[in-house]
Amino acid sequence: MSSTIVVSPSVKSNLGRGKPRASKSVSRSNKAGFQFPVGRIARFLKKGLYAQRVGSGSPVYLSAVLEYLAAEVLELAGHAARDNKKNRIVPRHIQLAVRNDEELSKLLGSVTIANGGVLPNIHQNLLPKKTGKGKGEIGSASLDLSSSPPGRLVGSVASPRSVGTSPAPPLDSLSRPWIRATWPWWHYSSDPRASSTIAVITTYPWG
Repeated sequence: MSSTIVVSPSVKSNLGRGKPRASKSVSRSNKAGFQFPVGRIARFLKKGLYAQRVGSGSPVYLSAVLEYLAAEVLELAGHAARDNKKNRIVPRHIQLAVRNDEELSKLLGSVTIANGGVLPNIHQNLLPKKTGKGKGEIGSASLDLSSSPPGRLVGSVASPRSVGTSPAPPLDSLSRPWIRATWPWWHYSSDPRASSTIAVITTYPWG
C-alpha cells in the first residue's frame, strides 16, 4: 500500500535552509538619533563599576549630554579658528573657545588643555594713557576781556600750534571798532612754567 505526501510551496521553500532570515538590526544610537555610540558608553558604565546596576536609559542620556558638549565646543572652536584665518582647529582654538565662554569655563575650570596656551591679559597700568585731542584738532581760545588792557587780549589755547601771524586785515574791517576786529594778529608764546600754550591776540583800533 503506497501513500502520497503533498507539501505546500511555503513549507517547501524552508526545507533544508535553516532558520528564516531575521530583520536587519538597528543600533541604539540610530534609534535615539545620536552620533555618539550608546552601546559603547553602556559597556564603559558597566565596566567602570560606578554602580551595582546600570539602567538602560542612563547610557542614552549620557550620550546626549556628551554629544551636546562636543558640538558646543566644536562650534566655538571653529569660530576661533575662523577669526585667526585658519582652516584647521588646533588646541589653541579650543582653549580660546572654552575660556571665553562663561559656562564652559566654569565647567572645565580644573581642566588643562595640552598646547592650549593662555589667554592674553595686559594690566591696566601697562596700557598707554588716552589723550584728550588729536594732533589735527585745534582747541578754542577762551578770551578774558575784563583783565586785559585795550588793544591786547590774552587767552589760553587747548592744543598748541606753530608760531606765526595771521595775514593783514582787509579794507572793510578798518571801519569797525577795535573790540570787533575780525583780523587780529596772533602770537603764540610757549612758557615752560605754564601747562598750555598762551595765545596773545593783538588788535588795532583802525578807523
